[in-house]
Amino acid sequence: MAHTPHPRIGELLNELETVAAVVAAAQSALAAGSMVDLRGLEERVAQLCEGLAALPPADCAGFSAAMAELVAELDNLARAVQAQRDEAARDADGEAAGSPAQAARAYGRKPPPTRGGG
Repeated sequence: MAHTPHPRIGELLNELETVAAVVAAAQSALAAGSMVDLRGLEERVAQLCEGLAALPPADCAGFSAAMAELVAELDNLARAVQAQRDEAARDADGEAAGSPAQAARAYGRKPPPTRGGG
């Protein structure tokens, strides 16, 4: 008796391709210096993983390479987002993000005195 593929395979393959395209577009936008909106991406990836986990093992095998590639691209995207955040967090004088002076300016207050009396 021949194996009949699970009916959701096509749907999951389409979702995998869509998520991969969203990740690629986000990477391109970040590389161009644009901000990206990744709302919903984590949920889509989670739903994709849940859908794949529900498949019989014989039907999952075809997704292994594509999922491994997606994981690698998501890791690359995470590094690119973090790099953009780090860059955006530095203001003109190179002050570290989250410093007391930066926080004070964000709330319209006078920065606290620096150590050393300045």
